[in-house]
Amino acid sequence: MEDLKCLIQKYEESPDNPDCYQELVTICRAKIRVSNGHPEDVSQIIRALADAARSVTGREVVVASGIIRDVVKVNWDTEEIVIQVCRLGGNLCFDNPEGRKCILEASVLDKLSETMDSKQQDDSLSKLWFIVPSFLHNYCNENPHSLKSAGKLILVAARHFQKIENKQEYVEQVDNFITFLSGLQHHEEKTGLFTEKDTVTSLVHILENFDFEPSIVAVLDLLQELFEDVQICNVFVENRLVCAIMKRSEGLCVTESGEAVSEDVASQALDLLALISSHGAIVPKILSSELDMSLSLWMTSPPSPHHLATAALVAGNIATSDSAVLQLLDTTVPGLLVSHVNPESPGKVLHAVIGCLRNLAVCLDARDKLAQLGLVEMS
Repeated sequence: MEDLKCLIQKYEESPDNPDCYQELVTICRAKIRVSNGHPEDVSQIIRALADAARSVTGREVVVASGIIRDVVKVNWDTEEIVIQVCRLGGNLCFDNPEGRKCILEASVLDKLSETMDSKQQDDSLSKLWFIVPSFLHNYCNENPHSLKSAGKLILVAARHFQKIENKQEYVEQVDNFITFLSGLQHHEEKTGLFTEKDTVTSLVHILENFDFEPSIVAVLDLLQELFEDVQICNVFVENRLVCAIMKRSEGLCVTESGEAVSEDVASQALDLLALISSHGAIVPKILSSELDMSLSLWMTSPPSPHHLATAALVAGNIATSDSAVLQLLDTTVPGLLVSHVNPESPGKVLHAVIGCLRNLAVCLDARDKLAQLGLVEMS
């Protein structure tokens, strides 16, 4: 492979000269055809192409040559080969619509999906689980129609992350996967992707079981954006999401400073719970004894004013029908709410508490009970 090294040095010295890249491509194509599938030779050839595709001129030459079809025909039977294929694909797609078209037409995504799916049982520390989301990012970025063609590979990655172990060494993998998903907010087929069982399960698993603060915050940020769509929100709620949120509402996690509690995690989990409860169609699905106990606890001995305000907001969102109001009246919630109507309560808390009590008071049958609790005198 000494001739490859010479050609690489040649284009590095003249990075804007297409002839240098063309020489490299010609040699690589010949070597692929005579390599007899030898893994080390194949990986070096694809690495050379991937390196060449880091420049604009190199990308143009590699795409125009059609050599990517030759790359797809060889066996991708080692991790190193697949890594170099992902590098090549990612570099060709970077800020390059023609590169994305080339990748699609050569069926790189299909073959990569099959190859990665067969590696689900392999070592989770594999660099592949970091580099695949990076490749997908370059393919999908500014490519709003891409989810239909990339969906299969995205779900393969999601199946990996739905069983990722709770270890520090996996943080970069997880964060890269979430960063990729966060860039799909305005893509066509977004709703389809984020209601797929594998996608939902992977994100709920990370939120509930992966204890590292940056990853938890990233998931909460993503879900806050996604849950403006009630259809997406509904599917997550049906897949244990509320249990994960209640766990993180305590702020429990591993922070970079070694602390066991993060105010940011707690705050964002509470905000997400409030958003979920604002969807009337979803409210019946989040009602549970665990939620009732938490709301009562947050009102009785609130860990923070944010917890108390969230409890009032959620209760207010629940109290949107006479039947729901009457159900709440049979709990300790109304009395606890009334107890917080006083000048010492923070403004944010008063706003949420009074809003909830106003919702309760809309129900005529609730007014006598609220008066018995002293609401008129307190207000």
